[in-house]
Amino acid sequence: MHNFKKILDLVGGMVDQNGMEISEYTQIYREIVKLFKYFGKGLVIAFKECNDKADSVDTNVALLSEIKGQQINTIEEMLQFEHENGLLFLNGGNYNAQLKKFDSEVLKNNKDKLYYYVSTGWVIIRGAWLFDFLSQVFKHSREEPRDKTLSTCAKEAYDVGLKIRHPWVVQRLVQVGFNAVNYREVFEKMICEEQSEVQGRKYSIEDIYIDFEECEKSCDKIAKHIWKDFKDKGFEEIP
Repeated sequence: MHNFKKILDLVGGMVDQNGMEISEYTQIYREIVKLFKYFGKGLVIAFKECNDKADSVDTNVALLSEIKGQQINTIEEMLQFEHENGLLFLNGGNYNAQLKKFDSEVLKNNKDKLYYYVSTGWVIIRGAWLFDFLSQVFKHSREEPRDKTLSTCAKEAYDVGLKIRHPWVVQRLVQVGFNAVNYREVFEKMICEEQSEVQGRKYSIEDIYIDFEECEKSCDKIAKHIWKDFKDKGFEEIP
């Protein structure tokens, strides 16, 4: 929890500066999976692809930095490079179609490297969906009176922030995960014990929900930044 909030706050602050650093942004994805361990194995399984998406972005950055001949450092730089060179809509199986649409030297000269390329834009727009969902998870979990089960909170958050984005099969998988969410008492005990040890102080139940409120705001801020950036640059049509 401490690491998740720390890196989330860091990236949230970057939104107001020069852009989101790629290494920190992908670390959030990995910390999300760790965070969900508190909620139970069901959510870890349902959202384990967060690690895969982080790996995908890291791989893309290394590849495109090599092609560009210059290190790409921020998510915004990465998306702009993909946009300018006809890579933004590559989905792993449409290289030839995109080559016909875009007069791009990068596409033409790097077929062997880009034929199965899946754009970072594809991952980031789904990240906006995820941050919308997380914001709702924190909101529904912390709201008083805290008499709802965490399973109910997660389901309500999913209905508001993410369900509409998922096909039926994925919805069913996630719903199964929600059914295996820990009881609130177990969840609170796990976090308090671990964070008291990590932070070297008594970490209380109330501390959990104070942190949740801050995490809610940061997730909402990051999601809105991504949506605005995509809208301003005309990237919203990414499937």
